[in-house]
Amino acid sequence: MSRVTVVGVGPGDPGLLTVKAKDLLERAQVVAGFETVIASVRRWISGEVVTIRYADQEERLDDLAEKARAGLTCVVCVWGDVTFSASELIDRVRSRVDVVDLVPGVSSVLAACAALRLPMERCL
Repeated sequence: MSRVTVVGVGPGDPGLLTVKAKDLLERAQVVAGFETVIASVRRWISGEVVTIRYADQEERLDDLAEKARAGLTCVVCVWGDVTFSASELIDRVRSRVDVVDLVPGVSSVLAACAALRLPMERCL
């Protein structure tokens, strides 16, 4: 069974990376993501890095799915929270593997509310 974990890595601040996301990045054999996302967490990646670009994302995700089918531990990194801003990429991953696990991160909305000292429930 092929499995890929999609990890939200926060709004670009490595200090906002969750402990769970950091642990997954350190243990993953393959980590994929767009270069700007990977750059923010590269220090914790010990496995192979697969850089995705819009022009080649289909091929890169096919390669990633092949690695997952071979039994490698694969992680895809996305900005923010996986439930907030990464649905298109998650759908592409889901179409290629049997199981997609989602690990939420800190969204830019939450980071902005914290920086402004504005409770999110007052923004709704």
